[in-house]
Amino acid sequence: MNAAADLSEAYKEWRRLALAEGAAIRTRNWNVVSDCQEALRRLQTRISELRAAENPVPATDARAVAELVEIGKKNLGWIIRIREIVRQEAEAGEHSSRNLRRLRSYAPARPPGWTSVS
Repeated sequence: MNAAADLSEAYKEWRRLALAEGAAIRTRNWNVVSDCQEALRRLQTRISELRAAENPVPATDARAVAELVEIGKKNLGWIIRIREIVRQEAEAGEHSSRNLRRLRSYAPARPPGWTSVS
């Protein structure tokens, strides 16, 4: 294969990984998210090498990059939404914990179950 064909395949793989990352984000599968991000970092290096070898860069490059940027923005949007949900869940949990502590302070002290052994 030549650099242009290799570059096209690399962009397809980037798209596949970015979509897999998005699905993993939505299901909160952080191990898969991490794996996808690591693979994307390696692929980024490969794409940089291929782009340097291909002069001029093919016209399809700009379209592919624009689509990948859009997928990345969507994934970031999911991360932001999930982070807000987690923040709200943590806040609700803290509120419940405070309420339980207040309820315990109103409960009468229990006498020991055994006062003496005969």
